Amino acid sequence: MFQVQAFENSAEVVSPDTCGLRICDIDRAFCDRVVKKLKGLIRKYRQHCRRDISLRRHKKKEPPR
Repeated sequence: MFQVQAFENSAEVVSPDTCGLRICDIDRAFCDRVVKKLKGLIRKYRQHCRRDISLRRHKKKEPPR
């Protein structure tokens, strides 16, 4: 699960794969754009993961040799 937090002059993204990514000392407008972009990327990543899991569930099993 990803978490995106926006502060007055920074944005922070935390995921299971990384300890955290913090972008500091940026103006508020840029921070808002970064957070919006990150949320979009996270949404796409989640959709991709769901599709991948769905494909694995419906994949035909090969008979043993």
